[in-house]
Amino acid sequence: MSRLAAQAPGRPSGVSFGPRSPNLRRGQALPVNLSVLRTFRLSEGHRVQLQGSAFNLTNPPAHGAPSNSPASPLFGVAPIPQINLPRAVELGARYFA
Repeated sequence: MSRLAAQAPGRPSGVSFGPRSPNLRRGQALPVNLSVLRTFRLSEGHRVQLQGSAFNLTNPPAHGAPSNSPASPLFGVAPIPQINLPRAVELGARYFA
């Protein structure tokens, strides 16, 4: 076993993968949703509730799969438009008497 390991070729010197990682096709990142809620007491029996929500907060790009048909002129090219929803923000207020 040690004889095989000694004969195994190593990584050539001076070779690098460039600025990107060798695994360019990573899995799709999950969107992050965030909601913040705060209730303020104004006086006896009166409250105001403020809420802010953000959906797809980090807005990671999600592209479709590249064409895998060798006859297609777009073979291996990832489509440019994103297929995920854009970021959405909601603000709300409720009054309780």
